[in-house]
Amino acid sequence: MNQKLEANTLKVVANNNGFQVKGDVKINGQPAALDYRKLNDADADIKLSATLDDASRARLGLDLGPAVSGAIPIKVIGKIGDHDSRVG
Repeated sequence: MNQKLEANTLKVVANNNGFQVKGDVKINGQPAALDYRKLNDADADIKLSATLDDASRARLGLDLGPAVSGAIPIKVIGKIGDHDSRVG
């Protein structure tokens, strides 16, 4: 989504099967929790959770109209692959 990702500390675990990156991050200044797992020869699994208020939704370009206001908790779960990505 062409957003800047910042993190002071991330936990990275790597072994012969693949790697995992986990920790607290900021996406375009918005705090979030990230869990990214990539096994060898498989798509990467991603889990991202955050709470978006009106200002952070505007910064990220998420326009939900006047029907939604205030802070909304979100969870993004999906798979990221070389040829196909599925995020829900």
